[in-house]
Amino acid sequence: MTQLPTPKHAPNIDLPGARLTVDLKIPLWGMITAAGAGFILFASLYFSVQALTEAVRELQVTVKTGNTSVMTLQSEQSLIKFRVGTNEADILLLKTLVNEAMKGRK
Repeated sequence: MTQLPTPKHAPNIDLPGARLTVDLKIPLWGMITAAGAGFILFASLYFSVQALTEAVRELQVTVKTGNTSVMTLQSEQSLIKFRVGTNEADILLLKTLVNEAMKGRK
């Protein structure tokens, strides 16, 4: 395995406790631009999260209202089914009574 050439001023990495330092100079306009971009990013993220939170709250209210409406409709449907069933039973009873009465006349 061949080793890559290293600069003469590079520290020896094999030594325990050795550290590699990088001296980096960033221009002021670069720092201001990066800070401004970061601020705009966080501000837009904050306001979009606030809008999303408000939309979720409105959706929760709508879902609760819808659930209440569905429960009301289900109870009304059950009541209608009960009444129709009772009416059908009464109709069958009347038919049998009429048929028995007609047999008795003959």
